[in-house]
Amino acid sequence: MVEYSVDDDDLAAFQEHHFRTSPAMRKTQTRNRYGVAVLYFLAGAVLLVVGATAAALLVALVAALWTALYPSYSRRVVRKRAVAISREGDNSNLYGPHQLSLEVGELVVSSPSGTTRIKAASIPRIDSTEAYLFIYLSGASALLIPRVKVRTGDLALFERELRAAVHGAA
Repeated sequence: MVEYSVDDDDLAAFQEHHFRTSPAMRKTQTRNRYGVAVLYFLAGAVLLVVGATAAALLVALVAALWTALYPSYSRRVVRKRAVAISREGDNSNLYGPHQLSLEVGELVVSSPSGTTRIKAASIPRIDSTEAYLFIYLSGASALLIPRVKVRTGDLALFERELRAAVHGAA
């Protein structure tokens, strides 16, 4: 069994992780980053053709800056929105102490709001980072376990056992 707690920062960290690892989100980020830069360069080319060299260089500089700075800008926006969304409504069941345990073919999740059993076969993905273990329940939702907030239990052992249960159920 593993006991841990979750707060706003952890929910924001999950959104950032999902933003970085989701193929759909990566595609959108690439399109926004380079598509906007191409439009700026095209505008700069038009300005260059009409003789506005200084303006063309300024627009080219903006395009280069956009391309370089967009990833950090988009990460800040995702984090800010994730925190704002997590504060909407009553999300008390997401915060506070949680317990995870494995029983035959099932992941058991206990929190102040109750207990849920999840079949190991229904877990589509498990992501592990230096700071978190993300147990995906669907394409865009997951249980998130902050490694530094594990109170009891061996998270590394739990992760190995969970992966074995998920792969054994497949």
